[in-house]
Amino acid sequence: MKNQSKIILTALLLGAANIQAHTNKTFLMPRPVGVNLPMEQTTFYELYKHKAPRNKGAGINLQVAGFYQESTNGCELGKYFLVGEKSTIKLQAQETVDTKTGLGINTISTIADVDIGYLIHDFDLSVAEAEGLNIKNTTLSLDPQQKSYGVRLDYHQDLSAIIKGLYLSAHLPIVHVENKLGFRVSSLDKAAQQTFVDFFNGTFTQTDASDLQVALTNAKMDCKKRSTSGVADLDLSLGYNFFDKECYAASLAFAVTIPTGNRPTSQWVFEPIRGNGHHIGLGGDFYSFWRLWGDLKHNLKLTIDAKYRYLLEETQCRTLGIKGKTPDCSGCNLLGRPFGQYYLLGKQGQNALIPAANILTQSVDVTPRNQFDGIGGFTYNCHGFSFDVGYNLYYRDAEKIELQEEDKCKTSSSCDTDCPPCVTCPNVPLTPNTYAIAARSFDTTVPFDIKNGAHLDGGLAGATIIGPDTIDFDAASTPQQLTHSIYGGLGFQTSGSTCFMFGVGGKYEWPSTNSALEQWGVWGKVGLKI
Repeated sequence: MKNQSKIILTALLLGAANIQAHTNKTFLMPRPVGVNLPMEQTTFYELYKHKAPRNKGAGINLQVAGFYQESTNGCELGKYFLVGEKSTIKLQAQETVDTKTGLGINTISTIADVDIGYLIHDFDLSVAEAEGLNIKNTTLSLDPQQKSYGVRLDYHQDLSAIIKGLYLSAHLPIVHVENKLGFRVSSLDKAAQQTFVDFFNGTFTQTDASDLQVALTNAKMDCKKRSTSGVADLDLSLGYNFFDKECYAASLAFAVTIPTGNRPTSQWVFEPIRGNGHHIGLGGDFYSFWRLWGDLKHNLKLTIDAKYRYLLEETQCRTLGIKGKTPDCSGCNLLGRPFGQYYLLGKQGQNALIPAANILTQSVDVTPRNQFDGIGGFTYNCHGFSFDVGYNLYYRDAEKIELQEEDKCKTSSSCDTDCPPCVTCPNVPLTPNTYAIAARSFDTTVPFDIKNGAHLDGGLAGATIIGPDTIDFDAASTPQQLTHSIYGGLGFQTSGSTCFMFGVGGKYEWPSTNSALEQWGVWGKVGLKI
């Protein structure tokens, strides 16, 4: 309980703080659709806490709730996936020359957010040519949106016939999650515009001898909708009512989350995930109410409920980033290089250049750690009718990500059903001194040589060679999430040993920073007590 109290206190303090927006990210794990105490508890709590006549009833309580949710913070999510905390970024080519060595040194323009010379290889492209093509007026915008709908089943079984106060509960959401990235490229040069569209959606290659470049295979972006449907996580708990009075009640339960959703593949940015990313969760539940006023049929209650889960390590496919370095400070790792996952890499002894995402999409061990969902609210009951209003706090730790010690995704013939899809998780061995960001002046008619400064971006002194010190794990990690919600519900239930329940409700959720969805949701439910 001490650890849980620290988590809640930390979450509240962070909510009051002005937290800087996240940017330059490759992956986002939104709040799982099934983790929703307001939807679960409104009206249903009154049903399974209803006292049946003595010696009657099987203690079965069942709820079926249909729901719809939609996000509203597309601009902020665009900043999350793009760079410089912008939802629209400028793309431009720029090249300067080191007068001492005569080698090209590529730098980001003061009016551009990303130098496209790192993405589209043209070893002899000059600044004047780039300006003539109006490339400097090219922009990339993102406006991500998520819609989800489905049915959740909630079951509460009274086991007092075995041990007084004992109960079992199960929660199973069946969901459809639909994500749209809101991808858009604009340019005065339509040919350039199409080139960038093709690059990001993975259909752009170059076959010119001096500009050999293979297509992007991971962390791709386009304007299509992508969805996943099926069962999300199954949540089970075994609990005990240590207080079960007419005026107040409280219970504790041991709980486990069994993952039944899908794993990330990192083929596409902002891919739809149902469930929590396939993590097993262990923890506990707490439910309570206090009658503040009234009698059994006409009253006002205070309700406080909470669910805590520790989410265990699981293997997923994530696209890692590249850390920034300066030529005069080879040991200084700065923030992630803007769009580093799309930079073109040279491979030792190979001619064609490779988008970094093709290499940096790896099987990684992801540990989300602590997750908390809690509500505090009031319930007004009047002769079967109930009205709920309250506040919901959701908190989840920043993910911890590490490269897998053993490769669980090898070949299509050896890959079993428990590991990520082999095609979308290439797990290219990150052999030392093999890959490095290529210089824009590199001529692909000759094999790439990592020991040749003319082949490397920044030359030998400032080269970014892909290795443990230059991989940006933070780019692939979902940051800490803290959201706040206001919810309400209206319901009715009959009385007797067999009760029927009907209800509607809704909530609005807003995050403390752009690492989570701002969204609204509505639901309708029916229930039965036997």
